[in-house]
Amino acid sequence: MVVRMVLFVTGGIFACFSLMLLPSHSQVRKNKMLLADMRDVVAAIKSFQQRSGRLPTDAELSKIEDALPRRYPLKYDFCFGAPPSQPGENYPSEAKNGGWMIWYWRGEWSEFYSSWDDHYSLEDQADFWRFCGPLIWAPPTAAAFFVLGFIPRLRRKAVP
Repeated sequence: MVVRMVLFVTGGIFACFSLMLLPSHSQVRKNKMLLADMRDVVAAIKSFQQRSGRLPTDAELSKIEDALPRRYPLKYDFCFGAPPSQPGENYPSEAKNGGWMIWYWRGEWSEFYSSWDDHYSLEDQADFWRFCGPLIWAPPTAAAFFVLGFIPRLRRKAVP
């Protein structure tokens, strides 16, 4: 009885993980598109900087962004400088050692790139992206635990 209850509870836990599968998969896909687009913009800025010896102006940055192919359909409106601070986050207020930052507002928070450490804020979520892969096994695992929980009951009914 206790083993069967443990199997059902474990199955329920995996079933709950299964509910996270669809929303997390689409969010991971979107984040990967956003990161790829940001990498393209950063590469274009670095190329511009190498050719002209300076960073592009805001107008030039907008033209660079418009000229690049986009995976995600919305315009980002990248800005130079540190993104607006959010509670609990500590962004540098100015570029370090001649470095630069670009950012865009995502709707509830900003995503940024900092040149001095070659850091993309979207990469901070990479651990979560790896977590979503194993989620694909949650539905069959839940089903397996539920079936295992029913086996003792089925055997008792089958025996005359």
